[in-house]
Amino acid sequence: MQKPLKKPLKILLIATVALIVFLGLAVGTAYIYVNRELTSLERQFLEAADATTAAPAVRADAEALASVTTLRSADRAEPASSADKDAGVFLNDRIAWTSYAPGQEGRDGAFDPAWWTELARFDHWDLESGASPLGALRAADPLANPATTPLPIFKSLTDAATARLAEAETGDDPVSRLIQVQKLASLLLTTESLVGIQVGLNLHTKVLAARKALAGKGATDAAAFVPDLTEDQIARAKRLSWGMIGMLRVGVARDVRNQLFPTGTVPFGTCAALAEAVPSRHLEREMLEPYYEDAFTNLGMLVDRLLPMCRLRGMKRYWADRTTVPAALRGNLFALASLSDLPAGDRPAVKELEGDTGPVGWTEVKEWPLVRRWLGLVLATIGSPTFLKDYLKDS
Repeated sequence: MQKPLKKPLKILLIATVALIVFLGLAVGTAYIYVNRELTSLERQFLEAADATTAAPAVRADAEALASVTTLRSADRAEPASSADKDAGVFLNDRIAWTSYAPGQEGRDGAFDPAWWTELARFDHWDLESGASPLGALRAADPLANPATTPLPIFKSLTDAATARLAEAETGDDPVSRLIQVQKLASLLLTTESLVGIQVGLNLHTKVLAARKALAGKGATDAAAFVPDLTEDQIARAKRLSWGMIGMLRVGVARDVRNQLFPTGTVPFGTCAALAEAVPSRHLEREMLEPYYEDAFTNLGMLVDRLLPMCRLRGMKRYWADRTTVPAALRGNLFALASLSDLPAGDRPAVKELEGDTGPVGWTEVKEWPLVRRWLGLVLATIGSPTFLKDYLKDS
């Protein structure tokens, strides 16, 4: 009676062995693929070849701008300044912001022409001072997701500056109007924010164009007006403000960074670069430091040296916290590619991700070393060359 079972049992045995072999091959193939991917990501993360290639040109820009008064004061070695010299105390409560802290009311941000004379008394603009939505939010939650924190809506200022320059070409006393817009542009350079710097440099370009147009019409006083920045300096400052972020990555060689950031110096764009880089490095530190402790220690020493030279009160608290899980890690980790090393404008889905616990959170992933390391490396390497693209395009 048992003989008829022999063939089915044999088939079942063969099928079981085949399945085990198949699963073994599948797991082995997946393991090889993942390790190959990890090796590639790790090489990109630790070697940062793009930064090494770009370093001489980045350093040349930093050295060329080091003696330019307007840019040297933008990142101040003495961050503490009297409140009566801070445009933030005056402007932060008057301009519109992208969002507001709980309990704060929004503003329309309409530019009052009387502000032009007020701006002359300031020497810097602290985005966290006064009734600042950014300052209020960071005081309440130092580890709030930096990708969703409030930023000024600079449009009303740029529109007013454009109109003021148009008045310079048609009205009386054009030079005073050039000086007023140039003052606003220079204040924007001191906001220690990438957006503020880009808007400020664009306004400096507009001042140059307006002066050239006036001089072409025979306005001798405008022709005698000497702008704070030249076209070459503006172009260098734009490149450098982006490039500095790329140089503050974990994998950049220590000697490369030391040459760019000599002890006691703050090259133009350093504080804005820290404002962009610190949240990403904090996130990476949480995920990857157990695997690359020396690399994080080397970068941490540099950040610890540079941060005190900037205001960036919120970023200082953010970087110093070693116990609280960053807000970005409280959400759906497999959607976190949007929170990589990319400029804020390249992160359209971040607000949708915040608060989304998703299928897998940090509590689970941190217990899976292979997944933790892979995801951390993905976040650390996506978009990195973006910051240095202007330095690499001719390489």
